[in-house]
Amino acid sequence: MKVVVDANVVISAFKRDSITRKVLLFPFISFYSPAYLLDELEEHKAEIMKKAKINEEEFNIILNLLLGNVKIVPKEVYIDKMGEALKIVGKIDKDDAPYFALALRNC
Repeated sequence: MKVVVDANVVISAFKRDSITRKVLLFPFISFYSPAYLLDELEEHKAEIMKKAKINEEEFNIILNLLLGNVKIVPKEVYIDKMGEALKIVGKIDKDDAPYFALALRNC
């Protein structure tokens, strides 16, 4: 099974003992995310650390653990689907378009 995960899913996995973390580490599901995920995580890093009550070292350890099971896909792979993705998300949240484009690409 292939699953595209967005930043909210990955961010929720930073919470200690979260079910989301357990699911993201499940080895029989292939998780994918656009490279844009890394930008979003960096943008919200301080907030994530504060809410998860972790320091930067713990943040990096958890991030590396999670990214070991989430394949980061370069924009070039799904760029041709961005127009269609933008139509789908409309005015709701254009930041979600890369995730939709990747899903449309079928990884």
